Amino acid sequence: MPAAESIPHDPTDHPFEIHHGTVPALTERADRTPASTELVLTPTRLHRRNLRDRLRRANAPQSVFTFAQPLDVARRLAGERGARTECLDRVDRLYHLEVAVREARDHGADWHRDLAVSMGTDLADSAERVEHLRAEVETTTGFHPDRLASLRAAARDIEGPDREDALARIDAAVALQRTLADRTDTAPSADAITRGATRELAAEGQPLWNDVYADIERVTVAGVSTLGATLVDFLGSVGRATDADTELRLHLRHATGEPLAERLPDLCSVERPGATVIEG
Repeated sequence: MPAAESIPHDPTDHPFEIHHGTVPALTERADRTPASTELVLTPTRLHRRNLRDRLRRANAPQSVFTFAQPLDVARRLAGERGARTECLDRVDRLYHLEVAVREARDHGADWHRDLAVSMGTDLADSAERVEHLRAEVETTTGFHPDRLASLRAAARDIEGPDREDALARIDAAVALQRTLADRTDTAPSADAITRGATRELAAEGQPLWNDVYADIERVTVAGVSTLGATLVDFLGSVGRATDADTELRLHLRHATGEPLAERLPDLCSVERPGATVIEG
């Protein structure tokens, strides 16, 4: 397995120390401690299991580490301040989307008409495709007003009929997310929980972080192959909420690490991380 390569960066661009490599050197830092001092975040449970298996095979103690997914951390931080910690699962979200699409059709909503023309189908029978569209815009923008404005500007630069198709899909995704938020008391998606935690961190900063993770001296994010807007905003807020002595390491996969690292300054440049045109 190749060793992680540290990538220099300007700390004014983003708070991450970037490493190209799939596996952080946890065995070198393994220790028995009364409290965990390193928070290890992985995008999937499988990756977390692989890291723990490596430690077990090396007979390395694990008490110094707390393993979690970013959503787990977001839930703890959000819950600490009474924000939402539960969200619709995919099955429930598809049901609500199907109902929302039928209601929009019956009421002649502009976004429904334009999207039906764009997709060339009865949207009520295409809940999976509608959800894919909503999720794609959420991943790209986090429904942040500045990112949505940039996405719409890019769509307007497209020539021909694809221009109207692109704009219709953006408007539909926003309308669908707003409808989901209005229809339920829980968060519309897991990313919505994370954005809530980001807003709490942005508002309160280090006091909130210390209420939940006072003993953490290093945050390691491992196994990252994609960086959605919501995750970047959350991790950036974590970096700004921790004190100067807390390390924030981002381990990117070799295959995708370089383009992701190049995008980070732009992804981290938005003001009011976690803000949306819909939630909170």
